[in-house]
Amino acid sequence: MSSKNVTYRADIDGLRAVAVVGVLLYHAGIMNPAWQLAPGGFLGVDVFFVISGYLITSIIRNELVRGNFSFSTFYQRRVRRIAPALLVVVLVSTPFAWKAMPADMFQQFAGSAFSALAMVGNVWFWLEDSYVSPNSALKPLLHLWSLGVEEQFYLLMPLCLVLLWRKTRHHLPIIVAATMVASFLLAQHAAVVNPDSAFFLLPFRAWELLLGAYFALVPQRQLCKLPAWIHRNASNLGLLAIIISFLGASHRMLHPGWVTLLPVVGSGLIIAFPHNNFAGRLLKIRVIVWIGLISYSLYLIHYPVMSLMRIAEGTHLPASQIILALGLSLLLATLNYRMVEQPLRNRTLKFHVVLAFVVGLAVATSLALTAVQLLGYRYHGENTKVQDMRKTLKRSEFIKLHQDSPVANPFLAKVMKKQSTCRYRHPQHACSFGDASWVSLGDSYAGQLDPVLHERFEAGGPGFVSLAYEQCPLLDRGFWFGDAAECPTVNELRWRRIEAFEQKKVIVYAANYGYFNVAKHRTTDPIGDGRSKRRDGRAVAKDEVIASHRRSIARLLELGHDVALVYSIPHPQSDVRLEYFRQLDVHGADTFTLPARFTSNAASYEQSKEIDQWIDVPDHPQLVKIYPREIFCESAPPNRCLLWDEKGPIYNGGGHLSRQGARQLIGEIVKRIQH
Repeated sequence: MSSKNVTYRADIDGLRAVAVVGVLLYHAGIMNPAWQLAPGGFLGVDVFFVISGYLITSIIRNELVRGNFSFSTFYQRRVRRIAPALLVVVLVSTPFAWKAMPADMFQQFAGSAFSALAMVGNVWFWLEDSYVSPNSALKPLLHLWSLGVEEQFYLLMPLCLVLLWRKTRHHLPIIVAATMVASFLLAQHAAVVNPDSAFFLLPFRAWELLLGAYFALVPQRQLCKLPAWIHRNASNLGLLAIIISFLGASHRMLHPGWVTLLPVVGSGLIIAFPHNNFAGRLLKIRVIVWIGLISYSLYLIHYPVMSLMRIAEGTHLPASQIILALGLSLLLATLNYRMVEQPLRNRTLKFHVVLAFVVGLAVATSLALTAVQLLGYRYHGENTKVQDMRKTLKRSEFIKLHQDSPVANPFLAKVMKKQSTCRYRHPQHACSFGDASWVSLGDSYAGQLDPVLHERFEAGGPGFVSLAYEQCPLLDRGFWFGDAAECPTVNELRWRRIEAFEQKKVIVYAANYGYFNVAKHRTTDPIGDGRSKRRDGRAVAKDEVIASHRRSIARLLELGHDVALVYSIPHPQSDVRLEYFRQLDVHGADTFTLPARFTSNAASYEQSKEIDQWIDVPDHPQLVKIYPREIFCESAPPNRCLLWDEKGPIYNGGGHLSRQGARQLIGEIVKRIQH
């Protein structure tokens, strides 16, 4: 195995530029479809993984060949390269996050910041429940998951190479290749049965880093034996594969999966077969190389800028603000590169000086994050009503059958305390109140009504039982939605419970009908597959789901129950909760005295109207049709939907209603049922 020197290669910096531009374009359009110029741009992270695997392994290999490898020296270089720029970005982002974010979102920001500093950012986001957590575009440090993967690779790879070097150095390429294939196959399985693990965790990403490592270890003479046409064209093909993946891939695909091979193998071809062809010359253009040089700082900075701007200004940024975010990211990245990265990576600067700087930044960041929490997330000056509103509008938690803990859900905790034998969301052991003459039924759009039903009936009169279950509308076939593959089992249990009712009920049925076009067929292990977020269910035609929905409503009516069918709840085009509290801050309001706010266009109304038309069911004497757009829309201005009124926001996240919105809806249902 001959020695190879790690000489500077401008084309690799050019490749970094391609990767970071893909990521920037993707993130710029993540909530602005018209700006989604690179729907597969997120694959730029996979390009970075290959580059990192190649460069790190090349450095270790060359020092092992020379006999001067040192763990201390290696990790000093990693600290110089990674820590200062990262700490500066996290520290500077903290006050802006404190200013822009509601309390619960800042708490998540602080947790993600601490985990990033501890090199486990990927584990933090893996542990988050993606169904109830804030939108990913509103998590300023989400992108640091990839840094966690690389840092964990940096901890393991030197140790593995040192242990294998003495006796198996000539077989290292084969060992790395075998490990790479095993990791790739493992990732394909995980992408189906547990996609969050496949996306965030090192064992399922290692193959991408190991491809770069393989080309750092394979003897150059073996590559030289390949035909000349491969050397002439490989990097061209590699660049083409990367561009095709950026333009043609989608976040809906299984990832990391077979499509991920395009950017990964493409990057490997560019690294392994440098040539003065079109790709080689393009990647060495001065401006492209410059973007590659600042790519680390640009990657670190762009996401907090875009995310905090979305939180502060609105989730759907206009073109002018997207351009501003990109320009600001480029400027700040250049400053971070010039003033932090370059000086602290200079070998003439003693490491103890760098270490002191890093420790100081880490302490300052930790103190800043802790101080904000001790200060009450800056909301300590607000009156009790506003503070209570912030607590109430924490995003609802919807507990699955295999999750009985009431943690983080005050209403659920109250229910479980009063009725220790009931299991919220379990159809056979559901919590019931009073005479249980009312039933909430459907997915989370029905579950969001439970606290208000409980509130309304707690003082006396009728009671209710909850048969709501997140992502699971009541259907008569084995369909499931999202990541709740257990829906068929849940529905079987619900039908069994409903058919066992001895008395007539008032059933309040609600669902997110917009997802009827993404239904999937039953899997072989419903509860288990739902827990692991299985995604391989065969798609179901929307008309088939709608037919099942109509049969379900007809079946409820045939059983003699009164049914209050809640039609489509208009889905806001922005994060209402964030926008409401932002306006409170701007106007200095200490009560809920903001004027009513409506959507800026008719999109929510028209979409709701269209959905209502295709889910409509025949009239029936015991059927009451409730149209939320008649409650929240069709007022001044015409065909606009209410986002908040003088009492507070109508929504608390996505299309889920707040207590205020749910009270209006339940009030209309009770009035219609009583008449």
